[in-house]
Amino acid sequence: MTHKELMKRAIELATENVSRGGGPFGAVIARNGNIIAEGVNRVTANHDPTAHAEVQAIRAAASKLGSFTLEGCDIYASCEPCPMCLGAIYWARLSRLFYGGTQKDAAAAGFDDAFNWNCRKKSVGYRLNICCMTKLWVPSRHGATTTKKQPTDMIDKDLKTYIESSILPQYDAFDTAHRRNHAEAVIRRCMDLAEFYPEIDRKMLYVAAACHDLGLCQGRDEHHKNSAHIIRADRTLSRWFSETEISIIAEAAEDHRASLGHAPRTLYGRLVAEADRLIDPDVTLRRTVQYGLSHYPELPREAQYTRFATHLKDKYAPGGYLQLWIPESPNSVRLEELRHIISDEAALRNRFDLLYEEETAAL
Repeated sequence: MTHKELMKRAIELATENVSRGGGPFGAVIARNGNIIAEGVNRVTANHDPTAHAEVQAIRAAASKLGSFTLEGCDIYASCEPCPMCLGAIYWARLSRLFYGGTQKDAAAAGFDDAFNWNCRKKSVGYRLNICCMTKLWVPSRHGATTTKKQPTDMIDKDLKTYIESSILPQYDAFDTAHRRNHAEAVIRRCMDLAEFYPEIDRKMLYVAAACHDLGLCQGRDEHHKNSAHIIRADRTLSRWFSETEISIIAEAAEDHRASLGHAPRTLYGRLVAEADRLIDPDVTLRRTVQYGLSHYPELPREAQYTRFATHLKDKYAPGGYLQLWIPESPNSVRLEELRHIISDEAALRNRFDLLYEEETAAL
């Protein structure tokens, strides 16, 4: 089963548990995509305040495997684990944690545990990869779903209107891999990552994300620098930002490029660079094919594959030039998935052939 399928199963468990009178939380523990154990919130049913879904799943998995450690297993939780469950996950030595709804989503659904969150996400001797997969919804007490407020809803209305009417339409003239949907995806990722950094000015981050690829209007080679020039020259931005703030926004856009020889200069730059990675194996592979067809249309199929495979290995394989900057990002988990595909020559060729057929048919 894929990560998405396992997460969907955890959410199904949460929804089903509500219909039985339980709390809206579910958890799945899997190894190599195979489910080992499942758990739901049984606090009221068992009269046990520790019977959270994650703890129930951990107990079931440990019993089934006959081991008090679950190394090599992953846990999928319908909602961000509370400190107690996170502690249990650490002690069980689970390799990776994937969760759907956030702490704020749970609070909105009537389960507010903010009072005991000062101890969250501390390391106890090993690294746990934590990935927020959806951040879209969490089941309510009554089985309905609550929609998460969009992060950009907090952006000044006039600024948002300016970006959406004057900036984002410019992406329509770029290559398929850098159209408006790409810029919007980078914005969403930036806003999600900003939740981990309350000191960030979301308006500044929003503009940096929206403008990061504008320099493509003058070609790809220096597009990151040209994006910074465009931002600094945009006098409309002075309605919302000081000269210093505009300079920080421009630097963030300039520093987003993966092939730069230096780290981003500010946290804004690191966030935009991380969000721009968008390491989703399916999306990354398709965008690589799209880029080759758009920029090198004269290349025959075999040459397109050579360019495709060489680029992926140079950038994403171990020792490649891609660097990740934000530890809270799910990119590290997704990068491992992508590397697994890249390392399998037959699988990589098969994926290329399928994508090539789809993309050339759409031309």
